[in-house]
Amino acid sequence: MRYTPPSGWYYNYPKHKKPAASLERKLNYKGEERLLAKEWYEQQLANYPDVLTVAQVCEVTGYQRHTILKWCSKGLLKAILQTPKYMIPKVWLLEFVTSDFSNEISRKCGKHYA
Repeated sequence: MRYTPPSGWYYNYPKHKKPAASLERKLNYKGEERLLAKEWYEQQLANYPDVLTVAQVCEVTGYQRHTILKWCSKGLLKAILQTPKYMIPKVWLLEFVTSDFSNEISRKCGKHYA
């Protein structure tokens, strides 16, 4: 018996990748929804200090430590570098989670859809 790949398998080979399953799961905050999201995050951050560690940001947002560190090092998430760690003020975190960049992230954890 001979096996053959499905049609289109070799298209764009070797860069062939299946699309991410979660691409359709975007949160499109606009106008009032963005303000509601900001209020929700403010409530979540109420018991945290004014300046957060990366671990605390991970706890609040649901993203992994590596992801938060990458965003800080690229300047996507504003942070204060206190060698050897990043410190993120609440104001900057709120600005980030309601930004267009954060809104367009297609791979979110279950926390974002609650």
